[in-house]
Formats: sequence, C-alpha cells, structure tokens
Amino acid sequence: MSPILSKQYQLYIILFALILLAMVSFPAVGYAADEELIYVIPLEGTVEKGLNSFMQRSLNEAKEAEATVIIIEMDTLGGSIDAAMDIAKTLRMYPKPIITYVTGTATSAGAYIALNTPMIAMSPGSSIGAAEPRDISGQPVDPKIMAVWKSEMESSAEAYGREKIYAAAMVDSNVEIEGLVKQGELLSLTALQAVDVGIADGVYKNRLEVLNSYGYSGKIISVELTIAERLARFVTNPYVMIVLLAVGFIGLAIEFIVPGYGLPGILGITSLATYFLGHIIAGAAGYEVLILFVIGIILLAIELFAPGFGLFGIAGLLAMGIAIVIAAYDTSLGITSLFIALLITIVVSVILIKYFGFRGVWNKFILNDTQQNEDGYAAPQSRKELVGYEGKAVTPLRPAGSAKFEDELVDVVAESGYIASGNKVKVVKVEGVRVVVREIKDK
Repeated sequence: MSPILSKQYQLYIILFALILLAMVSFPAVGYAADEELIYVIPLEGTVEKGLNSFMQRSLNEAKEAEATVIIIEMDTLGGSIDAAMDIAKTLRMYPKPIITYVTGTATSAGAYIALNTPMIAMSPGSSIGAAEPRDISGQPVDPKIMAVWKSEMESSAEAYGREKIYAAAMVDSNVEIEGLVKQGELLSLTALQAVDVGIADGVYKNRLEVLNSYGYSGKIISVELTIAERLARFVTNPYVMIVLLAVGFIGLAIEFIVPGYGLPGILGITSLATYFLGHIIAGAAGYEVLILFVIGIILLAIELFAPGFGLFGIAGLLAMGIAIVIAAYDTSLGITSLFIALLITIVVSVILIKYFGFRGVWNKFILNDTQQNEDGYAAPQSRKELVGYEGKAVTPLRPAGSAKFEDELVDVVAESGYIASGNKVKVVKVEGVRVVVREIKDK
C-alpha cells in the first residue's frame, strides 16, 4: 500500500473516531440529560384506525424516551367508535400523566377520548360534548350500540372523578340537566361550562399556560405524522374509502368497456392498491387481504377471457368483495362502502355503454349486426351452406353462443344440452338464420 493511501486511511479512521466521540460525549443540542421531556401529540381531524396507529406509535416513543407527561392537543368532530375505544384503551394503560388540551372542538369520539385522560384543559372558545354515535349516513346507530356507548362514556367520566350525568347527556338526548340542556338535545359544553361542571380543569390560552398550571416544565417534543401514517389516516376516512373504491371499480370498468386508453385502468388499480395499503399500514388488515383481492381479479379475468360455467366469475367477485370488507377496520362500514361504490360504478357503466357501446373483450359476446332503416329492409340470409361444417365453440353454448368455422365467427345454438367453449362442434341443420350445432365427441 502506498504511503499516500495509508495517510488517507489514517485520516478516515481519525474522522470516524471523532464522530463516535462526539456522539458518545455530547447530548443533543438544547437537551440536558436530567431535563424533563414533554411529548405533544396532535389529535386532529376524523378519528379513524389510522389515527389509532399514530397514537400508539407516539405513546410508545414517549414511553421509551421516559417522557414526564403527554399533552394531546385535540381538535376533532369525532369519527369511528371502534377506533376511539382502541385509542382510549391505550391511553388508560399508559403509565405516565396525560393531559388533553382541547384547542378547538372535542365532539363525539373526541369527547370520549378526552374523558379517558386524567387531565382536561380547554382553550378559549373551545367546546366538548355532543357524542351521540351515528352511522356513515348520519342516522342514529342501533339502540344496543347506543346503550354500550353511553355506558362507556359514563364509566370513563367516573374513572377520573367526573360526574357521569354530564357524559350521559352528551350521548342521550333524553337526559335533561336544568340550566344546561333540555330534553331532546345533546349536551355540548363551552370551555367555561366544562370547567364549572368539573369536566375540565381550566381554560388556558396556550400550551405553556397549560404546563405551568399543572406544574410541568422541560423540553417539548412535538410528534409528527409520517408519510405512511398520513396515507393511513387519509385512506381510513369513511368517505375517502368510498371514493377510492368507486374510482377503482370505475377505472377497471372503463378498461373493459372502452379499452385502449390505459390511464383509467392504471388509476383504478392505483386507487384499489391505495385502499388496501392504507388499511394495512393502519393495522386494520394484513397483506392476506391484498392477496385475496388479486386472486379475485385473476378468477374474474379467467371467466371473461375463457368463459366456463360462471363459477370463476362468481368466485372472483366474492373474493374481491370479501377482501374489501375484511380490510376495513369496521365490517359494517366496509359493507356499506362496497355497496355504495358498486352502485356508483353501475350507474357510470350504464352511461358509458349508452354513449360508447361495448368494445374489446365484450364484442365476443355481442351480436353487432344491425338493420339500418335508411337502407330499406334486408332479410337475413340463410346459411344452409354451413351444414356439415366442423368448427370449435368460442363461447359456452347455453344453448346459444358463438362458434368458429375456418376463419368465420357464427352465432349458433346447441342441439341439446350444454357445450363448453373450445369443444368441437358440427353444423347439423340450418333453420332460417338459426344455425344448429352438435358436439363432436372424441373417440
């Protein structure tokens, strides 16, 4: 080895040693080893499975860093009951103090999550309450679910010394509290009202006032959503789920009905892939749902390009539907989203067929000959010359279908029974325009 090269290696070793020394000897800038850590976790937008994954990851990071206290800065109109319950369970199990600081609204599932933390602080102009559960269409949920949700709200309030009647009034419009809420209305408390009834501890202008009030100080670390978590939160939004499925189905439908453009198919596949990957990242499903969906597409393609008894098509549609439903964090939401997306797809498909007609693979199953009135009436020609011809069934004959004789595709009818595509047939008679064939059995 040359002396110059040797000196270069020596320099690399020295630099590497200095880097290691700096990493070991000095703490991060702005952070003393004995300084308390305060983790700030944003809880904004719709409460869904993606938010639950983000909360779990954030709390785990705070636990590993031995954070002194957690502040959840909340501004949400609510969302999924299931996701809210999962988040609340995680919060109750966390070993260190948690403060919910309501910076905007804590409605529905947000109110429930807030009640599952030992400390609640309000900002001026904020509110908390109105936690009646509703389905995706905005209708009240089943009374049994309502009863469970009411019980959850009450027990969450009691767990931290709050009066359960206020939690009950947020859910049940039959609960009346004099001076606060009339019968037939849901309780929603302003910041000052929440403090007066003991739901919240105080009203504070900013985060520092909150920390000072509870006696905490130290280095503040704000947790941010990763790109994957943003995708998961976006995809698991109930309305986004419907849009993604509808765009996916419509894109594939366009490729089958009016093929040749490519872009709709790519957009459709991308939308469906986003739906599945988002739910997988959110922890709502595993990669098996994506595999099941791909199997469904393959089975459907087999039915379209090599038709059989319809079993492949039915199995394919079932596999795709099941994959979509079980990928959702809520089964009923998955079923509803699938139904609405299919309905939208059917409507769009009908419009496409009306204005563009059938093309591509569909032409194999459709008789395209039409009678033009301006040309006058022309009687269909008899095909008696085909008698005795042998060919092959192109589609299943149930009993009607298509068969190929030499290079010509002819609409035919099986003499009796069913003839599978690909089987050899022979024209036995021609009755007007009706070409009757019989299957040729292999000897």
